[in-house]
Amino acid sequence: MSSLENFCNKAIRYLFYLLFFFTPIVMYTGTSEVFEFNKMLFVYVITTLITAFWLTKSFSSKKFTIAKTPLDIPVLLFLLSQIISTFLSIDRHTSVWGYYSRFHGGLASTISYIVLFYAFVSNVAGDKKARREFLWAIIGSAVLVSVYGVLEHFGIDKDVWVQDVQNRVFSTLGQPNWLSAYLLAVLPLTVFMAFEAKNKKDLVINGVVSLLFLITILFTKSRSGIGVTFVILFVIFAIYLRKLFLNGFGRKGLGLLSAALILFVTLFLIGTPWTPNPADFAHANQYGGPIWPQAEKYLNKIHLTTQIKPVQLQLLSQTDKDNYDRLQQGLRVGGSDSMQIRSVVWQGAIELVKRYPFFGTGVDTFGYSYYWVRPASHNMLSEWDFLYNRAHNEYLNFAATTGLFGLLSYLFLIAGFIYAFIKAIKKDDLVSIGLLLGFISILITNFFGFSVVCIALFFYLYPAIAITGSDQFRLTSQKIKFNPGLGIFLVFCLTAYLLINTYHAWAADIDYSKGKNFLLYGPTYLTDSLKDLDQAISENPSEPLYKSQIAEAQGLAALYINEEMKALPASASATEVSHYQQGRDQYANAALQNANNAIAMNPYQTNYYKSKAKVALYLATYNAGYYNDVITSLLQVSEKAPTDAKVLYNLGLIYTNTGQYEEAKQVLNKAVELKPDYTEAITALAKLATPSATKK
Repeated sequence: MSSLENFCNKAIRYLFYLLFFFTPIVMYTGTSEVFEFNKMLFVYVITTLITAFWLTKSFSSKKFTIAKTPLDIPVLLFLLSQIISTFLSIDRHTSVWGYYSRFHGGLASTISYIVLFYAFVSNVAGDKKARREFLWAIIGSAVLVSVYGVLEHFGIDKDVWVQDVQNRVFSTLGQPNWLSAYLLAVLPLTVFMAFEAKNKKDLVINGVVSLLFLITILFTKSRSGIGVTFVILFVIFAIYLRKLFLNGFGRKGLGLLSAALILFVTLFLIGTPWTPNPADFAHANQYGGPIWPQAEKYLNKIHLTTQIKPVQLQLLSQTDKDNYDRLQQGLRVGGSDSMQIRSVVWQGAIELVKRYPFFGTGVDTFGYSYYWVRPASHNMLSEWDFLYNRAHNEYLNFAATTGLFGLLSYLFLIAGFIYAFIKAIKKDDLVSIGLLLGFISILITNFFGFSVVCIALFFYLYPAIAITGSDQFRLTSQKIKFNPGLGIFLVFCLTAYLLINTYHAWAADIDYSKGKNFLLYGPTYLTDSLKDLDQAISENPSEPLYKSQIAEAQGLAALYINEEMKALPASASATEVSHYQQGRDQYANAALQNANNAIAMNPYQTNYYKSKAKVALYLATYNAGYYNDVITSLLQVSEKAPTDAKVLYNLGLIYTNTGQYEEAKQVLNKAVELKPDYTEAITALAKLATPSATKK
């Protein structure tokens, strides 16, 4: 092996270390999406570099070596399903790169994960020491993520985020459910490492780390994550208990009992979504009410209660009093139940499968197609006006966007991975069992949510780690007759091209984020906003979102210029007035052109029509003729999202403002029909019922 080939092997290995360690940690507040966007681009960079070194090694040795595994057919079938659905997609741009703000899930990310899978199996084959080091890279990163999560619970960054991060931590993952799913996939590794520890030091280290992961998972208050944690821990204890029955209890049996006791005490002190903690007991003792409110409604059915004294209303804050009154009236307090929300979204996903059964609407296009079939009952949820770009069930999401072919090939891939795990497990190989349980935890949490970058990495690379420790692969080589020097040069050029384009995508998003944020400060920073958004478009001209956003900025510019023109003194010259008019009209025309361009690039994104309506509304402040554009855009949204009550309400307001009262009544009645508790729409209808309103 030449020195270049040896260098490439080391580079590939260290790049995988970087991938496992830094992906969960990577985040940057300067981008429009702090977490997933940066993680996905980091994965693209590492994948590009690993592929480059792999190809360089191949050209140097004049042969391309790749591992053949039992998973080749499942992987290729799944990849084929994604390619076909992307080709037939309602929006190929989204299907290739993923839904903007999610990024992971497009064809490009899937190809990247598959390349990483084969690069790992083909270049780290049979190295048991490296296998253990990769696991420590995964665990070490999870420790840092967990420490930050615990510190979040105690308020280290409570003033940084809009969310109540002390109540539900999300660390460097960006969302509590994602954090719990990520740590749950790592937890079995450290638990089994603690059980198989050969000395007290390893036992203590792995035990403390496992406890840290568990505490952080509890701090997320993720129902799905904590529920699956209980399932996985039960399986682990059952496996170890069986082993003790076969080999005798002894000191290890005492260790198992100690672990069970620590688990019980931790759950008691921190609590779960279904059980109270000491702070809840103290609150109930001071203010009254049930000690165990989660179980109260079930206990009441058998005439039991956990309430030790009546609620002390005089001690409650006004907010708590209002919430108590709502509960007494049977009204919802806070957000809708998460399973209730999921069930409604799942109904929409199933309807999409019925309409597009074979290849779906296109990879990662759920954020567009869901609104075609969105159940009217969605309007009665607390998150009724949120944008849903995932089905909150990975399997239904695949079925809706890639059809039954995509879903079945995905399930076939999962079956292949599980088969590979089982084949890889040897006697007393608890680490491989830990990898399998981590993988199974992903399958379960994905049923109640969807995968993100870190979870997807584990989904593809946990099986790869297991396979490299077994004999399930065979390295095959294909001779390369191409000139080695020229081949390496072409690899270098292609790598540079991909890395530069990745950087431009990252820089464009930063400019987009800055430009969007500048708009929040009114006319003072409007010039800066326009400059940054224009720069974003020049760096990534294929992204319609940037054109939609700059259209809003240009519409505001036209509005502000018109306001300045109205403030001109009566003595202003005709030339000066004309100058203002020209500037205003130029921005107005540019705004409408960019809004139309965004819609032309992706006619299925309802937000672009809403953005155009907003632009036209700005322009209508000085030219009522633009109200026609507002109405047309909102009608187009309503066609694509027929159960969206908010669009109908806004359309009713525009009809009212333009004196089209009958049309206003029709759409407002429809809005109330879709959402019977829509207070604003009911109030608008009541105003239309008064004679003075229609006269005005």
